[in-house]
This record gives sequence, structure tokens and C-alpha cells, in this order.
Amino acid sequence: MFTVMHSATAQKKVSTSKTVVLSVMMHSDHCKRRIEKNIPFEKGIQDIVVNLENNTVTVVYDSTKVTVTDVIADFNKIGYDVHPVGD
Repeated sequence: MFTVMHSATAQKKVSTSKTVVLSVMMHSDHCKRRIEKNIPFEKGIQDIVVNLENNTVTVVYDSTKVTVTDVIADFNKIGYDVHPVGD
């Protein structure tokens, strides 16, 4: 009985991953590499996808470890003024 209940509980685990798309003024592959190298994955950022064509960075992050405000602060620290797309 315990095993069945435990399995049902495990299936209800809620994902803490969230995604935000940020508008970032970038000009070159150098900007792309700088962002990819300097945004701190150890703080809860799980993935980033830099799109130079439309000046966006999609960030997947663990919402139990980091907030959108924290992510924006990380970009500010490396010299980029960013804001969520749609704001």
C-alpha cells in the first residue's frame, strides 16, 4: 500500500522550472559569447538561448533558487540593460 501511495505522490511533483524571454541589446557574436559565459548557471539558471537576430535571450531557471529580478541583475552586472519581452 505504501508503495502505491508513494508512486502517486511522486507523479504529482511540481516543476519549479520557469522561462522568461528577455530583450537584450546585442550587436555581435562577442555579445552572445559574453552572455553565455558570464550568466551564472550555478545560481539556478538552467539554460539560456541567445538569439542575435531578434535581440532576445530565453532563460530557463529554477524558481526556487532565482527570480526574474535576480536574472536581470546578473545581466546588469555584465553590462546589459534587459527587460522581459512584453513589458
